[in-house]
Amino acid sequence: MKNVYVLLVVFFVSCNTYKQADKELNKGNFDEAFDLVLKKYQKGVKSKDMETAISLLQESYTKANEQDFDIIQNSSYESTNSKYEKMYYAYQRIHERQLRIKPLLPIEINEKMVRFDVKDISFELEQSKRNYADYLYASAESKMQLKSKNEYRNAYYSFTKVKGLIKDYPLIDLKIEESEYLGTNFILMRIENQSFTMLPYALDNDLRRMDTYGLNEKWNVFHTQQVEQVQYDFVAKLILTHIAVSPERMNENRFVKEKSIKDGQIAVRDQSGNIVRDSLGRAIMQDKYIQVACEIRELHQVKEAFINARMEITNPNRNEIIRNEYLDSKFVFEDYSARINGDERALDDNYFRRVKRNPVPFPSSEQMIFDCGQDLKDKMKYILERVF
Repeated sequence: MKNVYVLLVVFFVSCNTYKQADKELNKGNFDEAFDLVLKKYQKGVKSKDMETAISLLQESYTKANEQDFDIIQNSSYESTNSKYEKMYYAYQRIHERQLRIKPLLPIEINEKMVRFDVKDISFELEQSKRNYADYLYASAESKMQLKSKNEYRNAYYSFTKVKGLIKDYPLIDLKIEESEYLGTNFILMRIENQSFTMLPYALDNDLRRMDTYGLNEKWNVFHTQQVEQVQYDFVAKLILTHIAVSPERMNENRFVKEKSIKDGQIAVRDQSGNIVRDSLGRAIMQDKYIQVACEIRELHQVKEAFINARMEITNPNRNEIIRNEYLDSKFVFEDYSARINGDERALDDNYFRRVKRNPVPFPSSEQMIFDCGQDLKDKMKYILERVF
């Protein structure tokens, strides 16, 4: 039964392949049809399907080639420079199509040779590639003359495409390097501490580590130290205006919790003090309760750090401020703990789920400022991402 199921699946897949290829042909998607039938043919075709497969393969191959040769002929009459791109890719598609069909030739059906035209277009392909590369190079050179960052970047992409077509195109490596350099924003990052408070070394060092911002990308390069031979497009300055750490504050709250709790059982006695018994002579028992108490000393610790700053981004070549934003950051250390003296049974069951037994030591002021600086750093990054 399993083998029958497998055979049915193969049969339907085969039928669906030819039906799908026929649909693609009718929609004018000749390469899609060619790809479907070629893959099926390479895997192996049953004798009863061979005529259908070869007919579809020939039709899709022929029509795809005819379509590309028409594109080449029509484009040759165009006056626009885009014709070089159309012609090159048309020749490229014909070339790749022929490479795929060649290993299967000759193809026969009913002892009759099936025609698959294969032409030597190596010269035309190479010439169209050269024409397309020349067009891209000239176009990129024109973009370079416009002297804008965006056009330098567009030129870079055109030059790299030329390199992909012809690796040893004259001066291409130099042009790629030049357009990439001219299209790149060089941004100098500066930090000025105007807060009259010493900035911890760890935070100062961390703020200057641009690799931790994740901002350096293809067209933006950040420096924290000025390089003499670099002409900077922007200066991003973080000006620290206020740094403060609050005193360590401890608020203590003392109170007593009391509770009546079950503590075993005792025999029930009558007014005369005699033990009361049931019909079987057994002593009747009742729950015994005792009062327990516990003194609690709750400790609430608080310490805060604050940093106020201003982010100023300027264009030094135009001597203008393009962004000026105020930032503030706050980091709060807060800890709750409790110590007890007495019977813990007086406490609620979940008390120590909410409050720790031992207090956490206050962090140092330097650590508080550093932690506060991490939030400031995230806000800086957000501003820089919006600008660049």
